[in-house]
Amino acid sequence: MQVLLVIEDDGAGFPEGISPKAFSQFDSSASTGFGLGLYIVNQVVAWHQGQMQIGRSHVLGGAAVTLVLPAAPPH
Repeated sequence: MQVLLVIEDDGAGFPEGISPKAFSQFDSSASTGFGLGLYIVNQVVAWHQGQMQIGRSHVLGGAAVTLVLPAAPPH
């Protein structure tokens, strides 16, 4: 069983061609920040044997971040 979390916004979205390097440390197209946000989230997701994808929101038109994580077994 898996948990699917999709986070979307209506902003500018990710720049074209960002996907291959988006999860690198210190890589940012923004004028502020350190370029660590997606890197850190991707590391945490990987530590939990999950997957992370970025793309464009088909609903809102901005960015979309999809996280797929294994669900914890019921107690």
